[in-house]
Amino acid sequence: MVKVVSVKYICGTYKSHKAASQLIKRFRNRLPLHASAELAEICGYLITDGFIDVRKYYNSKKYSIVGYISKYKRELQNFDELVFKVFGVNGKIQDWGIRTSGTSYGYIISNSFVTRTLVLCGVP
Repeated sequence: MVKVVSVKYICGTYKSHKAASQLIKRFRNRLPLHASAELAEICGYLITDGFIDVRKYYNSKKYSIVGYISKYKRELQNFDELVFKVFGVNGKIQDWGIRTSGTSYGYIISNSFVTRTLVLCGVP
C-alpha cells in the first residue's frame, strides 16, 4: 500500500509541537493514511464541486473547513459516508440557498485533521 500522509507530514503543518501532539493522539488510528479508492473519490468530489478553507493566520496558516456543494442530498450523504470511512468524522449537511440552477446544499466538515490531510494529499 502506498502511504499518502504520515504522522511526520501532519506534524509539519503545525508550528506548535503541543498542538500537533494533541491532534495525533486523537487521530492516531487513522495514520498513516494510505492510497485508496475512497480517498481518491473524496479528492474527486472536492476538485469538482468542493473547497478547502486554508487561510493565513498571523505568521502561520489556519486549516478550518472542507465543504462540498450539491443540489442532491443523496450525493452529500454518499460523500459523508466516504469521509466517515476514511477519517472517522462526520460533517453537517445544510441548506446552501437558492441559485440560478435551483436549491443547493452544502456538506461542511469543520475539522483541522481532515483539512490538513486533504491539503497534504494535494487537493487544491
